[in-house]
Amino acid sequence: MIWAVVLAAGESRRMGTQKLLLPYGGTTVAGAVARAARDSRADRVLVVLGADRDAVRGGIEAALGGGSEAVRGEIEASLGEGRGSSDAGTETRAGDGLGPGTAKETAGNAMGPDERIGRGGPEEPAEPAQGRGKKSGPPASGAPPRVVTFTVNESYRQGMLSSIKAGFRALPPEAGAAVIMLGDQPFIASSVIDGVIAAYGKEGGAGKGIVLPTFGGRRGHPVLVDLKYRDEVLALDPSDGLRQLMWAHPDDILEVEAGDAAILRDLDTPADYQDGGDHDRVRSTFFEKK
Repeated sequence: MIWAVVLAAGESRRMGTQKLLLPYGGTTVAGAVARAARDSRADRVLVVLGADRDAVRGGIEAALGGGSEAVRGEIEASLGEGRGSSDAGTETRAGDGLGPGTAKETAGNAMGPDERIGRGGPEEPAEPAQGRGKKSGPPASGAPPRVVTFTVNESYRQGMLSSIKAGFRALPPEAGAAVIMLGDQPFIASSVIDGVIAAYGKEGGAGKGIVLPTFGGRRGHPVLVDLKYRDEVLALDPSDGLRQLMWAHPDDILEVEAGDAAILRDLDTPADYQDGGDHDRVRSTFFEKK
């Protein structure tokens, strides 16, 4: 079973406001990313929350069809204030409600102990893919929607790797691989995610445990990691991030040409957002070779 793990926990310090809540494609930045993950060939979607967790989660739920007018009003208010809620003293965990007195509970939409959000709200889990990475794509009409669940990284101030670790801890033992997606890359199409998953599951393909999309010879996101590396990732030093895994296992990496420069772009500053990520500033690489 392949999970898409959406990292939506950052503080957005360089943006000056919570970038995950900025409007994008009729929803929020994070909502667009979660929607692309849901519409991909991934069997399940896990969203890792952290800073401004209530509003970020509300935006994602609204994007997936499980939100409410009260939640959307909360998001607009947080954008007007420039930062959103501080989350001080909040201890939200996967599947829990958002705490007493929140807009979601007022609207009658507090999350139950095992609620999942999909295309039309709570639903039964989708059937797992048969074999490594094999899946027919987004659900056909009338089929159960993809499952989207949430977990919280209480250590989000420690950086991106802390959110990856929180996601890996939350994945069930039977999970086979994780597609790590950045919450500030709303321009990544589901087809790019599908390409990474297809390369991982391709018979006679290299059988590699790490799959990276490339554009013009440069590595980008999303990256797929086989969960045979789960314990190794959990033990990584935060100072060098996930790159350490690539450096340690160069022979277990499969690079796949994505044909899309969007894999190299993210939204860090107001200029990035105003240009929609389509300007000349791209990261030279996410996972440079050592």
